[in-house]
Amino acid sequence: MPALDDVLDALARALDLAGDAVPPTLGEVVLRPHQAEAVRSIRAAFREFGGALLADDPGLGKTFVALAIAAEYPHTLVAAPSALRSMWVAAAARCGVVIEFVSLEALSRGRGAPPAPLLIVDEAHHAANPAARRYPALSLLAQRAKVLLLSATPVRNSSTELDALLGLFLSSRALDDAARARCTIRRATTAESGIPARDTRPAIVVPMRAPVAVHLRGLPPPLPVADGSAATGIVRAGLARCWASSLAALDRALRRRLQRGAALRASLEAGRLPTRLELRAWVVGDDSMQLAFPLLGGALRADVAACVRALERHIAAVQALRDITHPAVQRDAACRAGHLLAICERHAGASVIAFTSFEATATALFSHLRQRPGTVLLTSTGARSAAGALDRSWVIEALGARPHDAAPRTDSSARRNCVRLVIATDLLAEGVNLQGASVVVHLDLPWTPAALDQRVGRAARIGSSHQTVFDYRFAAPKGADRILRFARLQRRKSDHASRALAPGTAQERIRVAVRSWRADSPDRSPAVAAATGAHVDGFLACVESASRAWLLGGIAKGSAPLRVSDDPGTIALLAEAVRRDDPLSVDRREVDRVARAVVRWLSRRDGAVTAGVSGVGGGSSVARRRVLARLDHLLHTASPSHLPTLAARVGRVRGTLHQSASAAVELHLQALLGGPSDSREWLDDLEQRLAGVARRWTDARGSSQLKSILLLRRRPAAKSS
Repeated sequence: MPALDDVLDALARALDLAGDAVPPTLGEVVLRPHQAEAVRSIRAAFREFGGALLADDPGLGKTFVALAIAAEYPHTLVAAPSALRSMWVAAAARCGVVIEFVSLEALSRGRGAPPAPLLIVDEAHHAANPAARRYPALSLLAQRAKVLLLSATPVRNSSTELDALLGLFLSSRALDDAARARCTIRRATTAESGIPARDTRPAIVVPMRAPVAVHLRGLPPPLPVADGSAATGIVRAGLARCWASSLAALDRALRRRLQRGAALRASLEAGRLPTRLELRAWVVGDDSMQLAFPLLGGALRADVAACVRALERHIAAVQALRDITHPAVQRDAACRAGHLLAICERHAGASVIAFTSFEATATALFSHLRQRPGTVLLTSTGARSAAGALDRSWVIEALGARPHDAAPRTDSSARRNCVRLVIATDLLAEGVNLQGASVVVHLDLPWTPAALDQRVGRAARIGSSHQTVFDYRFAAPKGADRILRFARLQRRKSDHASRALAPGTAQERIRVAVRSWRADSPDRSPAVAAATGAHVDGFLACVESASRAWLLGGIAKGSAPLRVSDDPGTIALLAEAVRRDDPLSVDRREVDRVARAVVRWLSRRDGAVTAGVSGVGGGSSVARRRVLARLDHLLHTASPSHLPTLAARVGRVRGTLHQSASAAVELHLQALLGGPSDSREWLDDLEQRLAGVARRWTDARGSSQLKSILLLRRRPAAKSS
């Protein structure tokens, strides 16, 4: 038994960061245990990778974790959506931390910001598109900084979004799952985290009598385009998306389509082709889904008359659809308002937040409920009640934390009594603390399940005095659901997110599994090997290098050669299978077999990292390959007298490229490709750029040592008598 305890203790210490002390308080904020643990994990990721992604569930207090990290740096730059500026300023003041704030929208408009040693990107999923203007701006800010990304939902549509985010400090090239796990901190809500439970209620069905689906399916294309079916599908989906929210949202979209269609028709009849900017303005909903107008150019130039005829047919169909929906708008809004009122009455005394993606839906419901005391409308145009305009921050504070949570204002209780129902667009669905609410209503479903979680996460978070947050959802009409295929779409996006974030989730499973293995005595001398019963045959091994310790594992399959892996999923499976109270005798031959397999794996790994074909050095971008080809060309064309010196320089540059990472490196490489490649000035420029932006892994190679081995054996099933 002592040998087993020693080995389990060694395995636990490989993942334990408890020795990395975190101050318990930050200004007037007391950090919770899971927040202090996140600070330690981020520090470890900074040491190894130069950055980290904190992807905890909504409500676990990522802002205060980030500010605890910021307190360790002389200057911190926070990049986030502009709506979160006041929240960050207030939180930093509470923590006694000085920050500078720049909005993601300002970066998109080309406005710069002074670099800082620490860059925090909040709601980082808004920066997951490398083609957006804000991405290269963030890349340049990140090139000499530690980077902390914050997002409960870093993957909304595709796993490539996670690659782009990690690329801000690791490059856009592929990482293995073990590296992803070490730089991604992702913890789920637990009972110990102090977050209310979620109670999801059955979907609310609003009856729909207007034959909207028939008209949408028969909608002709707006213009004769290269792929008319595709263009019509986009328009149909956009209108169905509005219909899924309310007839008021659909009616507004149809009215805007008629107005812009008339403007486009007048332009065509005048013999003037609309500009690209004018075409881009023809949107199909409040969430700005746009028709792919680049497809239209050839058709417009070919036959303007044909375009006018097609547009006339489309306008007529849109008008026919509006003729059948417009009379039912008020009836539909009244029905939805009735359901919302019933929810409020069911939870008398509670604060309710009703979210929608469409301002028209919010406005229509508010018009029916505005006379109810405590009802507030909050959209991009501001906040208002039946008494008039309100300050947006006033409403948010009214729905904020209860008085026991940290020095509330003296009038906060009165404010909460004045705000009982907030009908809001998704402007309020990210980055704000609304712990005073205990009921969340989805008046429509957003495009992604991540956005759904963000909405509920505004109320279900640390600081709430409620035991449960209730989650109500309005179902889309069946016709709209068949067009949008919401269930399949949401399931596909959820699967993408689960697969992309699986390494980080598995890493947390490992931490939970081994937490109880830590011994009380700090002076234990761990044994080399031990064996225990388990639900699976395999092994776990503790390996140390000069910079870190980590776990390896493998599942044994009879006499087949052992396959060693650092995959977090495999290690989590093995760690959860251990039965600590079932020590077994150690088979030395099996220990030697595992040791040989681990040593071979370490040797291959060290060689692969040295060669730049593993981990952060794995994969290669087009720009990187072209730069390496230019370096080869320089060597092949150099004179014999200059070759030794040039070869040494090229060797150093190639080594830096193999071990460097960050999207900023890729940006500089692409810029270098535009200049001549046959000059020494080009090589000078390359060396200078890499010296300023190159990042390296700190993991030492060639010094990895096997410290402990735990054999897992599955006991044979007892025979029945």
